[in-house]
Amino acid sequence: MPRIQLLAAVVLALVLALAIACGGDDDGDNGTPGDGATTTSTPSNGETPDDGQSSTGDATATPSGTPATLIDDIVGWLEENYPNVSPPREDCIYNPGTRIATCPGHGDFSVDPPLAGQDITCQSLLVNGEAVAITCTSQVPAQAIYYEIQR
Repeated sequence: MPRIQLLAAVVLALVLALAIACGGDDDGDNGTPGDGATTTSTPSNGETPDDGQSSTGDATATPSGTPATLIDDIVGWLEENYPNVSPPREDCIYNPGTRIATCPGHGDFSVDPPLAGQDITCQSLLVNGEAVAITCTSQVPAQAIYYEIQR
């Protein structure tokens, strides 16, 4: 009988650990309407509303902010646009729901393509005190993307 109790305790501990680990969504959103959560409804006449959502029902974020587009070769881009300059960086805050990097003192930037992953951090690259590019990295999967700020 003690083996069965031990097995039950181990299974319960594993289920509890899994529930705790998977319980968060890493963006601080608890899913209640009015705090950024997206809700949908179907009109009573049975028609599907044209609300800009994809056919799967997933909401598509409408980015706002200054556009920032992909830089394929950051070294070449820096050499071409800012030769002999090593731009300092400042931390930004990235919101994966809106795809906006907010860089205090420099503005909001809509990164395209948006970075997908976990533990995303962004920084602005500054030249003469002005943000000229954004770099965003994620830990899972490990990646870094550079974006040119379109002014």
